[in-house]
Amino acid sequence: MKSMVWGVVIIVVGLCVLLGAIFGINIPIIKILFGLFLVYLGVKVIFGAFSWNFDFKAEKRSSDHEAVFAKAQFQYPNAKEAREYVTVFGSSQLDLSEAEDLTEQSLETVTVFGESEIVVKKGLPLRVESNTVFAKSEFPGKNISAFGQFHYTTPGLKEGDPALNLKVTVVFGSLKVTEKD
Repeated sequence: MKSMVWGVVIIVVGLCVLLGAIFGINIPIIKILFGLFLVYLGVKVIFGAFSWNFDFKAEKRSSDHEAVFAKAQFQYPNAKEAREYVTVFGSSQLDLSEAEDLTEQSLETVTVFGESEIVVKKGLPLRVESNTVFAKSEFPGKNISAFGQFHYTTPGLKEGDPALNLKVTVVFGSLKVTEKD
């Protein structure tokens, strides 16, 4: 059916060119074809036969420390003893609530065009260095939705006290640190 439609279009264009060359009759072919195309699209939309089909073939990848175009659940410690967790165009949750002795540990998360959540045990002393670019970083009792650098420290934590050190980078995404009982 499609080949017949294209065949008719080519014949009509050829006839219009011949009419213009032999008889001096100029028919605005491009304008007519564009108008017919718009009418065709309108009819398809009205009758529900028109849809956009994009077959997105991006590689979905998820491991014990990265999620690319995927949803992932990270555990600490993991098999690779990863210290950096990456989420790109996806979502992830890093569960630190069951981990033992996290004080004086340093972990880093990077979230780009995605959503990340870090779950920590309630009362765990935290030091967080947050770098956000058009993003939202949310910490227990403190929110930041901005552009720039922010430091969060668990209330009552003094300089030199042992704590979990997190470095988070969020670009066009969101990160939330939540406490679990």
